[in-house]
Amino acid sequence: MVTKADTLIKGATVVGLANSFSASADEFKIERDSSKKSFYWSIALLFLCTSPLAIYIFSNLSLNNLPKLEFTGIISRAILLLPGIWVTKFNSRRFHIYSELHRQYSHKATIAKAIEGFKKESPEYKEQISAAAFIELHVQPEVDFRGQKKTDPSVANGPLKNLTDTIGQRLFQSNDQ
Repeated sequence: MVTKADTLIKGATVVGLANSFSASADEFKIERDSSKKSFYWSIALLFLCTSPLAIYIFSNLSLNNLPKLEFTGIISRAILLLPGIWVTKFNSRRFHIYSELHRQYSHKATIAKAIEGFKKESPEYKEQISAAAFIELHVQPEVDFRGQKKTDPSVANGPLKNLTDTIGQRLFQSNDQ
């Protein structure tokens, strides 16, 4: 009876963890899809911003009489392009961030769902599987909300990373001996 209860509690915990990661992945997917649509609209806006400039350039195009480019002309053309470029860059970054977060949380959900199955398939490596899953699920997402990859391992993986690495190494070494 105690063994059955222990199994049910472990299963419920793993299912809850997997559902939590799945819910987060689904939220990021919704945001990713929204940002994809916004990105497409920003491309259309960029096209609209460049249309007046293209019409002006091509209507006055003459290879014999090329107009002299002045500073005020450059500034006025840049002002026409700036909103479209800014919105496109913003939405592109947003799409990238949510795509990465969706991918990473989907990966975590898959690992959380597979833990118990792996343990049943290889009972002799139960502790190593738990340690590896714990370490993998503990790692923070690689991309922050500025869209930049975290490069410093101590920052990217949180303050407990050294502790989990040590625990994992000791567990792996204890079974190797």
